[in-house]
Amino acid sequence: MAIVFLSLIEGVVLSYPALNNRKAIKADRFASRELYNDYSLEALKYIESIEDGFYRVEKTYGSVLSGLNDSQAQDYFDTRSYRSHNHNNYINFIYALDMMDPQDELATRWLQGLGTVAELHPFFHIKYMLAKSGEESNAIKLNYENLGELNGINIYKSKFPIPFGFPVESYITESEFKSLSSYYKRLSTLYTSAIIPDDEAGEYPNLAKKDATTIFSSLALESYSLNNVGKGLDITSFSQSKITGSIELSAPSMIIFTFPFDEGWRVNVDGKKSSLSYVDNGLTGLYIEEGSHEIVLKYRPPFYEYGLVLFLLGLGALIYFGLFKEPKSKAPFLIPMELKSNIEKADEKSPSKTIGSKKSRKIK
Repeated sequence: MAIVFLSLIEGVVLSYPALNNRKAIKADRFASRELYNDYSLEALKYIESIEDGFYRVEKTYGSVLSGLNDSQAQDYFDTRSYRSHNHNNYINFIYALDMMDPQDELATRWLQGLGTVAELHPFFHIKYMLAKSGEESNAIKLNYENLGELNGINIYKSKFPIPFGFPVESYITESEFKSLSSYYKRLSTLYTSAIIPDDEAGEYPNLAKKDATTIFSSLALESYSLNNVGKGLDITSFSQSKITGSIELSAPSMIIFTFPFDEGWRVNVDGKKSSLSYVDNGLTGLYIEEGSHEIVLKYRPPFYEYGLVLFLLGLGALIYFGLFKEPKSKAPFLIPMELKSNIEKADEKSPSKTIGSKKSRKIK
């Protein structure tokens, strides 16, 4: 009884403030187009109506707070994220460019992304920017074309787009990349060469070895964009777990995919299983010889097969023991002590028990 009383008190004390004092969103905020229901939705729909293939969108504002998870609520791709555990290889990429303090653990969860790093927008296929009037930076005005305003939101399109899955024909090692003294040399390298682990330098003999001393300390975004026109992956279908497309290469190349390297990704080239590479300090690469190729990328969570087998075994055992296997003995019902005592007394007074006992004496 005491447990029931304590449970009742706990339910009242804890549930009342949780229900009545919570910060709920008022209905009028939806009608006034605030939070995730703001006018960003119309701007994103407009972009979707004029754009094909894969692209990312960044905003100079947040629909909710700083906007780290706006893309998940409003259904678009960007580079910002708030998660308890962001992908380690994405973190590695940002570390390698000295854009994050490796000792700041909080920064690995509250990822501000690359929205403010205009020099990397073409590399990461950030093709559109959304900015409220008066919030446009000089970098946006220099690198983007204003398509117009929609409900107070300006829509900008990149002047220097680079296609998803673009090829590079040379490489440098990670140690050489780290030795580059200039920040802009590092950025320039990303557009022109693959950065591969030192112990894998001999695995790509047909890629040209880039001389680190010849890397420029300036960026030529327009040149990078023009050099990659028509060279990227021609996407025929795209989803979260499968990407298909074709590519034409004039020389052996490493195709750069700007998503974190993950063991869950699998690739087929021209119908045959191939392997993906860890490049650019955390991103995904695919080495292919020259010629025309059909590429299929598929994602399946690591250990999916093992999990599926264990699930089927468990389901089979449940069906077998639950439906087809009768237990040899059944556990007795749990009877309260008072009720059990009354039943035993009733059995002692039962006529059948008395008759039975007399018969047993006669048999003897």
